[in-house]
Amino acid sequence: VLALRTSVAWDTACTLARRHLPDLIGLDVGIGQCELDPLGQKVILRGVSLFAPGADTPMVPADLAEVQLGLTSPFSGKLALDLVRVQRPRVSLDLSQPSSKPPREGPAPCVLAPLERLQISRLAPTGAQVRLVLPGGRRVEVADLDVGWKERWGVAEFDVEARRGVVGLGPDNGELVL
Repeated sequence: VLALRTSVAWDTACTLARRHLPDLIGLDVGIGQCELDPLGQKVILRGVSLFAPGADTPMVPADLAEVQLGLTSPFSGKLALDLVRVQRPRVSLDLSQPSSKPPREGPAPCVLAPLERLQISRLAPTGAQVRLVLPGGRRVEVADLDVGWKERWGVAEFDVEARRGVVGLGPDNGELVL
């Protein structure tokens, strides 16, 4: 247990996370520093960023992500996470232009499909910022967003609170302040 509380173990954990997380979640991953808490069954990642494959700008940078492992059922095929807490995630997406990729035949794959391998009991992003650029000059900006998600008996309960935000309705239609 004490060996897992050393900087050598933490650096090894970071290296393994950087190597294997992209295959697991389908996005490139940047991690500044890792910390392991074997008694609390936690992994703490500082300076975390998620990138679209091959992109230079992160889609979701966050100051800190804390993951607490849960009890995994060997028959479910899913990794159980009791708690995923993310501090100051910043999501910035430009959805104003259609994709330059040729259309696929059939439905497009869901970007959240890799999450099907996880069973998350509690999700708690705090201090989040979301910026979406939409077609026609429209935009959505939300700041100081806190989300609480608990799963009980297979049912998800959400609690969402945003302290600031604005919806841009287009160049001639003004803004709606939240």
